[in-house]
Amino acid sequence: MDCLFVSDLHGNMKKYNRLYEFIQKQSPDAVFFGGDLLPITPKPAKTMKEFIQKNLFSPLETIKNQKTDIKFFL
Repeated sequence: MDCLFVSDLHGNMKKYNRLYEFIQKQSPDAVFFGGDLLPITPKPAKTMKEFIQKNLFSPLETIKNQKTDIKFFL
């Protein structure tokens, strides 16, 4: 089983985008997200909920639709 663990993204969109590219290329069996994923303030989103939906859940849903065998653990 090929797994990936990631943490300390701190809401940095460059890190998020690099992660999503890596997941697309490597297709691990599972991706585990540790702590410190979110920014202190949700900029550019208005709320933290909006930030999470737009920058975390939505991209993961897209990947999941393309590569249905990857499991995500948050």
